[in-house]
Amino acid sequence: MDRTDSVQRRRDPWGPFRIWIALCLGLYALRATFVTTPLGAIPGFVLLLMLLVALLLAALALLRPGRVERWREGR
Repeated sequence: MDRTDSVQRRRDPWGPFRIWIALCLGLYALRATFVTTPLGAIPGFVLLLMLLVALLLAALALLRPGRVERWREGR
């Protein structure tokens, strides 16, 4: 049996960040498309809050990578 078969797949630390950025861009595009209608009347603080959450998720991904594995000789 190969060693790679028994290794568990580790989660991607950037996954939540990517999903959140996609949601932010989608909301911003929706706001830009319907800027003159009530649907486009998304307050600026909502977009600011989404940006702050994106920065938090990026910081967490950088501080706790989760996929880094130390290299050992003889492995």
